Amino acid sequence: MLRLPWRDAASSDGWEFAVRLVSKLISAFLQDESGATAIEYALIAAGISVTIVAAVNGVGSSVSGRFNAVNDAMK
Repeated sequence: MLRLPWRDAASSDGWEFAVRLVSKLISAFLQDESGATAIEYALIAAGISVTIVAAVNGVGSSVSGRFNAVNDAMK
C-alpha cells in the first residue's frame, strides 16, 4: 500500500512536499506489477485468435473448393 509523505508542521516548503509526493507516486507506479498479468493474458488471447482465424480461413477455402467441385459435378 502507498504511504503518502505528509508534510511536517514545521516545514513551510510546499514544493518539497510536492516533490516527495510525486516521487513516491511514481515509485509506487513503477513497482506495481498487477497489470502485467492482464497484459500477458491479453497477448496470449490475441495470439490464439490469430491462429484460429488463419486456420478457419485455410479450412474455409478448402471446403469452398470442394463444394464448388460437387456443384459443378451435379450440373
